[in-house]
Amino acid sequence: MHCLYQVRDPFPVHRLAQVAAIAALKDEDHALRSIQLVYEGKRYLYRELDRMGLSYVPSQANFIFIDFNKESEEISQALLGEGVINSSRKIWGYPTFARVTIGRMGDNQRFIRALKKVMRKSPKII
Repeated sequence: MHCLYQVRDPFPVHRLAQVAAIAALKDEDHALRSIQLVYEGKRYLYRELDRMGLSYVPSQANFIFIDFNKESEEISQALLGEGVINSSRKIWGYPTFARVTIGRMGDNQRFIRALKKVMRKSPKII
């Protein structure tokens, strides 16, 4: 069993969540609200990242690939200390990039506040 944990998805989706997802996909109003939430969140995050001088890969999905211009492992760990989870992409060969999911506006604002705090504390590496 231990070896299965080494290859499992870090965010597994259990059966109840799968059933809820199928129900949500059948609810057109919910789907439209979710799409609108992502578009609004993306606009907000792009604007804030631009203000911070950080580059990113424009996305058609519900996440953004952000270049922190610093070791992303360090930034990700510091963000975790602020209660914000993101995913470093060092293992993909992008040591300064992380994948950040677009969430509800309050979550996006919390991420930006934490990122500003962490970036101020972290010495420039690149």
